[in-house]
Parts: sequence; C-alpha cells; structure tokens
Amino acid sequence: MLKRLLVIVFLSVFFVGLAAHVGIELCYSSSKLKISEPETGRVAQVTINHGKIVFVSQEELVRLHSIQTDGLLAMLVSFVGIRILKLSVKDMWH
Repeated sequence: MLKRLLVIVFLSVFFVGLAAHVGIELCYSSSKLKISEPETGRVAQVTINHGKIVFVSQEELVRLHSIQTDGLLAMLVSFVGIRILKLSVKDMWH
C-alpha cells in the first residue's frame, strides 16, 4: 500500500513539474511581446516554444528560468525516486 502511495506521489510531482515547465512557455509565447520595447524594460530576447522569439524584462526572465528549473528538478527527483523505489522493492507493481 505504501509503495503505491509513493508512486502516486512521485507521478504527481512529475506531472506538476511538467505542467509548470510547459505552461510557462505557453503563457510567455502567447502573452509576451514579439518586438523589443526598451521603454518598459522588455529587451531580453528569449527563444521559447519551438523557436518562437519573445522579449521580456529581466524580472520575467528570472521567473521563466526559475520555473523551468524547478519543473525540471521536480521531474528529475520524481524519476529518480520511482527508480530507487523500483530497485529497492521487489514486485513493486503487484
């Protein structure tokens, strides 16, 4: 019972991380400027969502990178957690 609960937790963490990583790119792709706007500070060029270029402020750039990094770390931790659980528990899927 505990092993199934741990798998559910790890999978939930994985999919939350994936949703955060993909979601921030989709959000920035649809809502950020396509041209530089120095008046508002949106001069940092970012390539997202399969090569689309948008311009963001330094604060938005930091937010993008931190959410992407956190999402990838969550996916990695959950993948490693499931792998360790699988190696340490015999007949895990039964």
